[in-house]
Amino acid sequence: MKTLKLTVLGLGLLLSGTAIAQKGDPNMSDKWVTTDFEKTELNNGKGDRYFVKQFVVTEVYTPVMLDPADKYKLNQDIIYMPAQVTKKIRLDNDTDAAYDSFVEFNYTKPVKGDVNFTLTNEGIVINAEDSSVSIDKITDKTAVMHKDVNNIMKEGNYTLSLSNGEEIDVKVSNYSRM
Repeated sequence: MKTLKLTVLGLGLLLSGTAIAQKGDPNMSDKWVTTDFEKTELNNGKGDRYFVKQFVVTEVYTPVMLDPADKYKLNQDIIYMPAQVTKKIRLDNDTDAAYDSFVEFNYTKPVKGDVNFTLTNEGIVINAEDSSVSIDKITDKTAVMHKDVNNIMKEGNYTLSLSNGEEIDVKVSNYSRM
């Protein structure tokens, strides 16, 4: 009788542990943070070149979920959602301890490649990471009439049209420059 009770208790614990494992974590994700400190040589448009220090913190958050078709199966397939990227850039033009400009970007990472943001005194310059892809158009969606711009000069929502046909919605916030 004692053996029967222990067997039933053991099976109960095993089944409850399996049920908990099947449910999964609804907040599963793949998140990583990188920091990069680089000295960049910039051109002011008049032929003068100068060096600036740029500190970039990149957070990439990839939400994942289990395939609903595999519900209650032991080995469920993982579905990766588009990666959400937050980049914080701080720019130092001189030798003092404080940063002169800073900005924050939020966007969904494109399927192929990525975009690089460079903070300058004239605004924000955006380039594609892949040399075969270029930025065709930047549209300011915060304007009353959506208008095309060459550089981002203020906070707001923008759409980047790439030469490979992809479009990236970028939110620019906390933009401060001296």
